[in-house]
Amino acid sequence: MRAVKPRAYRRWSIDQKRYVINEYETTDISIEDLCHKHRIYVPQFYQWKKHIDEAIYKAGKNKKKIVIAPPQENNLMARAQYLLDELKAVILLMVKK
Repeated sequence: MRAVKPRAYRRWSIDQKRYVINEYETTDISIEDLCHKHRIYVPQFYQWKKHIDEAIYKAGKNKKKIVIAPPQENNLMARAQYLLDELKAVILLMVKK
């Protein structure tokens, strides 16, 4: 009889989820490409986005500030991408005003 391996699930912190959602909102990447890049399913992305949007809505009612945290990696490219995404978000906010 063959032993069945348990499935390996990846745990995502709230900061990691917000980072993925922020990447979608501040770039022109499609949801499918973004999900493929981060190895998540599209419905999982929508579920994360729904929960984050609800948290932001509730925080707005309570006047709390939501912060997108940088990746917890020591990877220079990940840090550079995070900073680039932050700049894009600032530019988008400036253009919308």
